[in-house]
Amino acid sequence: MYTAFVTDVFSRRIVGWALSDSMRTEALPLQALNQAIVCAKETTGLIHHSDHGSQYVSIVYNERLAEHGIAASTGTVGDSYDKDRAVPGHWEGDLIIGQGGTTALVTCVERSTRYTMIRKLDVHDSATTVDKLIEMFTGKIRNITKTLAWDQGVELAQVDKLSIARGLAVYFCDPHSPWQRPTNENTNGLVRDFLPEGSDFSALTDKDVQHIQDLLNGRPRKVLNWYKPEEKIQELFK
Repeated sequence: MYTAFVTDVFSRRIVGWALSDSMRTEALPLQALNQAIVCAKETTGLIHHSDHGSQYVSIVYNERLAEHGIAASTGTVGDSYDKDRAVPGHWEGDLIIGQGGTTALVTCVERSTRYTMIRKLDVHDSATTVDKLIEMFTGKIRNITKTLAWDQGVELAQVDKLSIARGLAVYFCDPHSPWQRPTNENTNGLVRDFLPEGSDFSALTDKDVQHIQDLLNGRPRKVLNWYKPEEKIQELFK
Protein backbone atom coordinates (compact mmCIF):
# COMPACT_ATOMS: atom_id res chain seq x y z
CA MET A 1 0.00 0.00 0.00
CA TYR A 2 1.21 3.51 -0.80
CA THR A 3 0.22 6.58 1.20
CA ALA A 4 1.57 9.10 -1.34
CA PHE A 5 -1.75 9.45 -3.12
CA VAL A 6 -3.27 10.90 0.02
CA THR A 7 -0.34 13.26 0.40
CA ASP A 8 0.40 14.15 -3.20
CA VAL A 9 -3.17 14.49 -4.43
CA PHE A 10 -5.55 14.78 -1.51
CA SER A 11 -3.33 17.22 0.35
CA ARG A 12 -1.86 19.40 -2.37
CA ARG A 13 -4.77 19.42 -4.78
CA ILE A 14 -7.97 18.51 -2.96
CA VAL A 15 -7.66 19.14 0.77
CA GLY A 16 -5.38 22.05 -0.01
CA TRP A 17 -8.05 23.69 -2.11
CA ALA A 18 -10.71 23.08 0.53
CA LEU A 19 -8.69 24.54 3.41
CA SER A 20 -6.33 27.03 1.85
CA ASP A 21 -8.39 30.04 2.88
CA SER A 22 -8.19 29.15 6.55
CA MET A 23 -5.03 27.12 7.01
CA ARG A 24 -1.35 27.48 6.21
CA THR A 25 -0.51 25.12 3.37
CA GLU A 26 2.69 23.79 4.97
CA ALA A 27 0.49 21.96 7.51
CA LEU A 28 -1.48 20.13 4.82
CA PRO A 29 0.94 17.25 4.05
CA LEU A 30 1.09 16.31 7.74
CA GLN A 31 -2.69 16.40 7.99
CA ALA A 32 -2.98 14.19 4.91
CA LEU A 33 -0.45 11.74 6.36
CA ASN A 34 -2.43 11.56 9.59
CA GLN A 35 -5.57 10.78 7.56
CA ALA A 36 -3.74 8.03 5.68
CA ILE A 37 -2.55 6.51 8.96
CA VAL A 38 -6.09 6.47 10.33
CA CYS A 39 -7.43 4.83 7.16
CA ALA A 40 -4.62 2.25 7.01
CA LYS A 41 -4.90 1.27 10.72
CA GLU A 42 -1.96 -1.15 10.37
CA THR A 43 0.98 0.88 9.05
CA THR A 44 4.09 -1.19 9.80
CA GLY A 45 5.82 -2.04 6.54
CA LEU A 46 4.00 0.55 4.44
CA ILE A 47 5.91 2.66 1.93
CA HIS A 48 5.46 6.39 1.54
CA HIS A 49 6.13 6.80 -2.16
CA SER A 50 7.04 10.05 -3.90
CA ASP A 51 6.97 10.20 -7.68
CA HIS A 52 8.84 13.49 -7.63
CA GLY A 53 12.17 11.95 -6.60
CA SER A 54 12.20 13.72 -3.24
CA GLN A 55 10.48 13.46 0.11
CA TYR A 56 8.74 16.16 2.13
CA VAL A 57 11.49 17.23 4.55
CA SER A 58 9.55 18.41 7.62
CA ILE A 59 11.19 16.98 10.74
CA VAL A 60 7.79 16.33 12.32
CA TYR A 61 6.59 14.65 9.12
CA ASN A 62 9.57 12.30 8.93
CA GLU A 63 9.29 11.54 12.64
CA ARG A 64 5.65 10.60 12.12
CA LEU A 65 6.64 8.20 9.31
CA ALA A 66 9.24 6.54 11.52
CA GLU A 67 6.87 6.39 14.49
CA HIS A 68 4.42 4.30 12.47
CA GLY A 69 6.99 2.09 10.75
CA ILE A 70 6.49 3.66 7.31
CA ALA A 71 9.49 3.64 4.98
CA ALA A 72 10.20 6.60 2.70
CA SER A 73 10.77 5.91 -0.99
CA THR A 74 11.86 8.36 -3.68
CA GLY A 75 11.69 5.98 -6.60
CA THR A 76 10.29 7.45 -9.80
CA VAL A 77 9.00 4.21 -11.31
CA GLY A 78 5.24 4.12 -11.55
CA ASP A 79 2.56 6.55 -10.53
CA SER A 80 1.38 6.76 -6.94
CA TYR A 81 -2.21 7.40 -8.01
CA ASP A 82 -2.33 4.22 -10.08
CA LYS A 83 -0.81 2.25 -7.22
CA ASP A 84 -3.43 3.59 -4.86
CA ARG A 85 -6.16 2.17 -7.09
CA ALA A 86 -5.07 -1.26 -5.85
CA VAL A 87 -6.16 -0.29 -2.33
CA PRO A 88 -9.87 -1.03 -1.78
CA GLY A 89 -12.35 1.31 -0.14
CA HIS A 90 -11.68 4.51 -2.06
CA TRP A 91 -14.55 5.83 -4.18
CA GLU A 92 -15.02 8.59 -6.73
CA GLY A 93 -18.37 10.21 -7.41
CA ASP A 94 -20.16 12.89 -9.38
CA LEU A 95 -23.49 13.89 -10.88
CA ILE A 96 -24.56 13.46 -14.49
CA ILE A 97 -27.11 16.18 -15.18
CA GLY A 98 -30.09 15.43 -17.41
CA GLN A 99 -31.75 17.62 -20.02
CA GLY A 100 -33.16 20.78 -18.50
CA GLY A 101 -30.82 20.66 -15.51
CA THR A 102 -33.37 19.38 -13.00
CA THR A 103 -32.96 15.61 -12.88
CA ALA A 104 -29.60 13.91 -12.43
CA LEU A 105 -27.86 10.60 -11.91
CA VAL A 106 -25.47 10.22 -9.01
CA THR A 107 -22.64 7.83 -9.87
CA CYS A 108 -20.06 6.37 -7.50
CA VAL A 109 -17.31 3.93 -8.48
CA GLU A 110 -14.91 1.99 -6.26
CA ARG A 111 -11.43 2.42 -7.68
CA SER A 112 -9.90 -1.00 -7.09
CA THR A 113 -12.84 -3.05 -8.43
CA ARG A 114 -14.51 -0.53 -10.77
CA TYR A 115 -17.78 -1.48 -9.08
CA THR A 116 -20.36 1.20 -9.89
CA MET A 117 -23.46 2.45 -8.10
CA ILE A 118 -25.98 4.65 -9.94
CA ARG A 119 -29.10 6.30 -8.59
CA LYS A 120 -31.59 8.75 -10.08
CA LEU A 121 -32.27 12.13 -8.46
CA ASP A 122 -35.46 13.99 -9.36
CA VAL A 123 -33.75 17.11 -7.99
CA HIS A 124 -30.10 17.52 -7.09
CA ASP A 125 -30.09 19.96 -4.20
CA SER A 126 -27.71 19.22 -1.34
CA ALA A 127 -30.24 17.62 1.02
CA THR A 128 -31.53 15.22 -1.66
CA THR A 129 -28.06 14.32 -2.95
CA VAL A 130 -26.56 13.69 0.48
CA ASP A 131 -29.55 11.61 1.61
CA LYS A 132 -29.20 9.50 -1.53
CA LEU A 133 -25.47 8.97 -0.91
CA ILE A 134 -26.17 7.92 2.67
CA GLU A 135 -28.65 5.40 1.27
CA MET A 136 -26.08 4.14 -1.27
CA PHE A 137 -23.25 3.65 1.22
CA THR A 138 -25.08 1.21 3.47
CA GLY A 139 -24.93 -2.50 4.27
CA LYS A 140 -21.88 -4.39 2.99
CA ILE A 141 -20.79 -1.39 0.91
CA ARG A 142 -20.43 0.72 4.04
CA ASN A 143 -17.99 -1.80 5.50
CA ILE A 144 -15.56 -1.37 2.59
CA THR A 145 -15.80 2.40 2.27
CA LYS A 146 -13.01 4.70 3.47
CA THR A 147 -13.00 7.81 1.30
CA LEU A 148 -15.02 9.54 -1.41
CA ALA A 149 -13.50 11.99 -3.91
CA TRP A 150 -16.06 14.40 -5.36
CA ASP A 151 -16.13 17.21 -7.86
CA GLN A 152 -16.81 20.73 -6.65
CA GLY A 153 -20.49 21.53 -6.42
CA VAL A 154 -23.16 22.87 -4.10
CA GLU A 155 -24.84 19.44 -4.10
CA LEU A 156 -22.50 18.39 -1.28
CA ALA A 157 -22.89 21.50 0.85
CA GLN A 158 -24.22 19.21 3.59
CA VAL A 159 -21.19 16.93 3.35
CA ASP A 160 -20.77 16.79 7.15
CA LYS A 161 -24.08 14.92 7.37
CA LEU A 162 -22.72 12.27 5.00
CA SER A 163 -19.38 11.96 6.81
CA ILE A 164 -21.03 11.58 10.22
CA ALA A 165 -23.67 9.13 9.01
CA ARG A 166 -21.29 6.84 7.15
CA GLY A 167 -17.89 7.56 8.71
CA LEU A 168 -16.13 8.28 5.43
CA ALA A 169 -13.77 11.10 4.59
CA VAL A 170 -14.95 13.22 1.64
CA TYR A 171 -12.41 15.09 -0.47
CA PHE A 172 -13.19 17.76 -3.05
CA CYS A 173 -11.23 18.07 -6.28
CA ASP A 174 -9.76 21.25 -7.68
CA PRO A 175 -11.95 23.33 -10.01
CA HIS A 176 -12.13 21.96 -13.57
CA SER A 177 -9.89 18.98 -12.73
CA PRO A 178 -11.75 15.82 -13.79
CA TRP A 179 -8.41 14.01 -14.04
CA GLN A 180 -8.45 13.90 -10.23
CA ARG A 181 -11.42 11.50 -10.54
CA PRO A 182 -10.36 9.53 -13.64
CA THR A 183 -12.13 6.29 -12.74
CA ASN A 184 -15.43 8.09 -12.24
CA GLU A 185 -14.98 10.18 -15.38
CA ASN A 186 -14.41 7.02 -17.39
CA THR A 187 -17.45 5.39 -15.81
CA ASN A 188 -19.63 8.39 -16.58
CA GLY A 189 -18.53 8.04 -20.19
CA LEU A 190 -19.76 4.44 -20.15
CA VAL A 191 -23.09 5.59 -18.71
CA ARG A 192 -23.34 8.08 -21.57
CA ASP A 193 -23.23 5.14 -23.98
CA PHE A 194 -26.73 4.36 -22.69
CA LEU A 195 -27.83 7.94 -22.04
CA PRO A 196 -26.16 10.35 -24.50
CA GLU A 197 -25.61 14.02 -23.74
CA GLY A 198 -28.95 15.82 -23.71
CA SER A 199 -30.95 12.80 -22.57
CA ASP A 200 -34.07 13.46 -20.52
CA PHE A 201 -33.79 11.52 -17.26
CA SER A 202 -37.29 12.36 -16.03
CA ALA A 203 -38.83 9.28 -17.66
CA LEU A 204 -36.18 6.92 -16.28
CA THR A 205 -37.38 4.46 -13.68
CA ASP A 206 -35.29 3.04 -10.86
CA LYS A 207 -35.45 -0.27 -12.74
CA ASP A 208 -33.94 1.40 -15.83
CA VAL A 209 -31.08 2.83 -13.78
CA GLN A 210 -30.49 -0.50 -12.03
CA HIS A 211 -30.31 -2.22 -15.43
CA ILE A 212 -27.53 0.15 -16.56
CA GLN A 213 -25.68 -0.42 -13.29
CA ASP A 214 -25.97 -4.20 -13.67
CA LEU A 215 -24.69 -4.09 -17.24
CA LEU A 216 -21.61 -2.09 -16.22
CA ASN A 217 -20.85 -4.30 -13.23
CA GLY A 218 -21.37 -7.44 -15.29
CA ARG A 219 -18.97 -6.39 -18.04
CA PRO A 220 -15.52 -8.08 -17.99
CA ARG A 221 -12.76 -5.46 -17.78
CA LYS A 222 -9.25 -5.75 -19.16
CA VAL A 223 -7.93 -3.70 -16.23
CA LEU A 224 -9.34 -6.40 -13.91
CA ASN A 225 -7.73 -9.24 -15.90
CA TRP A 226 -11.14 -9.82 -17.48
CA TYR A 227 -12.93 -10.23 -14.19
CA LYS A 228 -16.20 -8.39 -13.74
CA PRO A 229 -16.60 -5.57 -11.20
CA GLU A 230 -19.42 -7.54 -9.56
CA GLU A 231 -17.02 -10.45 -9.07
CA LYS A 232 -14.23 -8.28 -7.66
CA ILE A 233 -16.51 -6.49 -5.19
CA GLN A 234 -17.66 -9.86 -3.85
CA GLU A 235 -14.04 -10.67 -3.00
CA LEU A 236 -13.96 -7.63 -0.72
CA PHE A 237 -17.09 -8.78 1.10
CA LYS A 238 -15.48 -12.08 2.14
